[in-house]
Amino acid sequence: MINVKFWGVRGYVTSPLTPAQIQEKINKAIELFKQGLPIPFEIGSTYGGNTTCVEVNCGDKLFILDMGAGVRELGKHQLKQAFANKSLNGTITL
Repeated sequence: MINVKFWGVRGYVTSPLTPAQIQEKINKAIELFKQGLPIPFEIGSTYGGNTTCVEVNCGDKLFILDMGAGVRELGKHQLKQAFANKSLNGTITL
């Protein structure tokens, strides 16, 4: 079984949301909630802030494709796994 996780999908420049954009999302979510309406993904979530980093797991093999800004979150995740399993082994391609 192959499992693929995207830790970053933005192009060359990271683009986190500004505080004003976050506040706008919160306000829209509250408004929809008060109306009893579902909160769509684009309002309740964020995406695309980190540059490309893709984790591919093929059984017991780990491949990391690109090491853009998304590698920070991947690294946090992998450190937890490494401490739990007492090892970490993979292949990085740039």
